[in-house]
Amino acid sequence: MTTRQTGPPFVLDPAIPEPVAHDVLYGAVAAVSDAALVEVSGSGAVECLQGLLTNDLVAPGDGAFLYGALLTTKGMIVSDMWIARTETCVSLSLPEGGKAAVLETFKRTLPPRLASFVDKSTETCVIRLVGPTALTVAAQAGFDGDAEQTWPHDESLVGRPSDGSAFALQIACPANRVDDTLAKLAAAGARIGDHSALELARIWNGSPRLGAEIDEKTLPQEVRFDDLRGVSHAKGCY
Repeated sequence: MTTRQTGPPFVLDPAIPEPVAHDVLYGAVAAVSDAALVEVSGSGAVECLQGLLTNDLVAPGDGAFLYGALLTTKGMIVSDMWIARTETCVSLSLPEGGKAAVLETFKRTLPPRLASFVDKSTETCVIRLVGPTALTVAAQAGFDGDAEQTWPHDESLVGRPSDGSAFALQIACPANRVDDTLAKLAAAGARIGDHSALELARIWNGSPRLGAEIDEKTLPQEVRFDDLRGVSHAKGCY
């Protein structure tokens, strides 16, 4: 007797091989994201970003992994991002298309004696793991941690988003460790895909993307920021 696969129907992009699409919806896929990585460090890094980004970076403490955005003075989204707070710096994973505007804002607003920033995109790659069995695979590969937390693993920085996010795990690793990291995830049961697999997972999840659902006239309230815990309504103005 043939067992029929249950679950959501396929939504296939012709550019995505069917086995990869299947594992996005029913299994686990690891792929290198097109996200850029910016690091902000210094004695006032957290406090300075607290006044610029939509989420609360202070209350969660070190080790937080949060979704948020940089806004214009009129409350429109400049870029969304995932924010990893560690003892030494705040790492921002953001769309490549939003990086220039974010860096320009930081150049104008961050006081150098308190917070400095650097673009780490050329030396660091962002791997994301998607699919309903992704956390099981991640644990088998040694990347096991709690939701909304970030932690070091070898030379990488691992972040697990809140439940309901488009991806299950993010690994920011040195560019020369990407192949080894993907091989470790594959050995644990992940299929290796590319950015199109991550995009399928994002669309299926209903999460917004800069350049698609988000443009220069988009407010956070229009694109599920509350559902993704991307806005703090308690920390005061930003």
